[in-house]
Amino acid sequence: MALGELSHAVRNFLLGQPARDCRQHEGWEVPMAFMVGDFVVEDYATWKELFDSDPVGRKDTAKGHVLLRSLDDPNEVFVRVEFDSAEEAKAFREKLLGSGALASANVKTLAVTEMADEATY
Repeated sequence: MALGELSHAVRNFLLGQPARDCRQHEGWEVPMAFMVGDFVVEDYATWKELFDSDPVGRKDTAKGHVLLRSLDDPNEVFVRVEFDSAEEAKAFREKLLGSGALASANVKTLAVTEMADEATY
């Protein structure tokens, strides 16, 4: 396999480049960043259809997502979208904010974050 065929994270690791925004995964430093949002939507089912339709192209750059709903208010949605780098997460956040896709949601938080710690119990 040629170096150009390797993932960004593995290529940086093999080249000895520093890995920012990293976590340890099976002995490898894996760069990652997240866009984390807290939204209140009018109707979860309607919002979920819009989210699933991917109007801004999340699936083109993101690695995956997690959706959580508040038990106190099922129309409060917490979204975590994972990206390979902080730059990709920031670019997507700006694209999302400029798209109008959030017009019907009350955006409480929309932040780009890095992995600080992770544990499984």
